[in-house]
Parts: sequence; structure tokens; C-alpha cells
Amino acid sequence: MITIPIDDSFLPDTRTPDGLASEKRHALSSPRTPKSPEALRKAEEHGALLASFHIDAIQARAARENQRAAEAVQRRLRAADLARQRLQNRFNAVAEREAFLTEEKKQEAEKKASLRLQRADEARQARGAFEKARADKLASAAERVEDSSRRAAFFVQATAAKNAHIVKHALAVVAAHKEQRRLLVRNPKTPLPTHKLRTSPTCLSRPRFT
Repeated sequence: MITIPIDDSFLPDTRTPDGLASEKRHALSSPRTPKSPEALRKAEEHGALLASFHIDAIQARAARENQRAAEAVQRRLRAADLARQRLQNRFNAVAEREAFLTEEKKQEAEKKASLRLQRADEARQARGAFEKARADKLASAAERVEDSSRRAAFFVQATAAKNAHIVKHALAVVAAHKEQRRLLVRNPKTPLPTHKLRTSPTCLSRPRFT
């Protein structure tokens, strides 16, 4: 077993509850001595100073509370301004987007309208060119038909003239032979003509159309 020596001189003095009660009773039972005017003046000054400090503390606390309230109001106002600015920016962005989309749609509609007009103009020009080509073709065909009709009429007329000439020549030959026979019957000693009737090469040749 180990024994540790304790020196009471290093321990603090501890008062017991009984000692405290006896000290209190002694202080209350002892007569009070009146304070001097100097002590009263000092006590009054000290009280006034404490009251001034208390009022200053109250005023400072009130000022801090007012400042915090004002700062809170300012924070709320700034937050409201910021929210309103954000909302206004959002509205502006939506309005700008709507304006951009409207302008884009307008430009697209104008582009489509211009393209439709261009295509209609091209179709009209193509139709006009087709109609002109068709009219030229019909005119050329009509001219060829008229030329063919004129050639056919000329050939028919030339053929009729040629046939009429051949018939006339044949009739002349027959009439000549009849005249020779008649002369031979009247006068058998009459010499017969040795020449023959010839057809004109110009009349018997194939007609040419000019």
C-alpha cells in the first residue's frame, strides 16, 4: 500500500455552509455606519455614470436594431429589384425571340412568295415559248401543206395540159391520115407526103414546178 502525504498549506481555504451563514448573520446584525457626503457624491456620480452607460447601451442597441432592420429592408428591396430585373430580362428575351421568329417567318414567307412568282414567270415564259414554237410549227406545216397543194395543183394542171396536147396531136394525126386517104381515093396518082407529124418536145416533156 502506497501512502501519499498531503500538505494542507497548499490547499485553498474552503468555507462551510455554516460559516457562510454565520458571516451573513454577523454582517446583518452589525450596525451600519452612515456614509460621508463625499462617498454619497461618488456613489451618485457612479450611479449617474452607470445610468448614462445604460442609456448609451440601449441607444446603441436600438441603433443597431434599426440599422439591421434598414439593412434587411434594403436587402429585400434589392432582392425584389433583382427578381423584377430578372423577370424583365426574361420578358425581353421572350419578346426578342418572338420578334426574331416573326421576322424569320416573314422573310421565309416573302422568299416562298418570290420563289412562287419566279416559278410562275418561268412557267409562263416556257408556255409562251412552247406556244410560239407550236405556232411556228403549225405555220411551217401549213406552209408546207400549201406548197404541196400548189405543187399538186400545178402538176395536175400540167398533166391535164399535156394530155390535152397529146389528144389534140392524136386528133391532128388522125385527121391528117383521113385527108391522105381521101386524096388517095380521089387521085390514086397523088404522091403521099413523106413527112410525119412530130410532137413538140417542149409540150411533151415533163412539166417542172418553179
